[in-house]
Amino acid sequence: MVPKRLAVYLVPVVMLASVLFAVPAAGHARATPGPCVSPNFIGQVEDSDIWFRYPTGRDAAHITAGTFDVEIRDLSTTQNFRLQDITFHHWADMTTSVAGTGTECWRVTFEATEQQNGDYVYQSDGNPDYLRGLVTATRR
Repeated sequence: MVPKRLAVYLVPVVMLASVLFAVPAAGHARATPGPCVSPNFIGQVEDSDIWFRYPTGRDAAHITAGTFDVEIRDLSTTQNFRLQDITFHHWADMTTSVAGTGTECWRVTFEATEQQNGDYVYQSDGNPDYLRGLVTATRR
């Protein structure tokens, strides 16, 4: 049994914590190892190429804002895949390693507001001037 005096302080703290952890952040990104079950987009980097597309193969330069599963395929031991929010900066860059290879599933929120589209750069740190592209998220 919790003493009444402690309960008076404990209840507001528990309520505040439940609200803070139940409401998602404005923007987020997280990674899990392995391919996505049903990716919304696919990003791939090879030794001399990098791209970001819909699973059908169509280029995804302009997308509707939202939270999506992005399958990242790093097929190079000399390049990596980096995704960076250059508009809102609501999440840290997502990246694969330069030396390693593999497939990851990233859960990414691409944001846009009524006043501002969201721009997201994807690039390889091994050759950022050549291996790079831009994704623009719009409200509609």
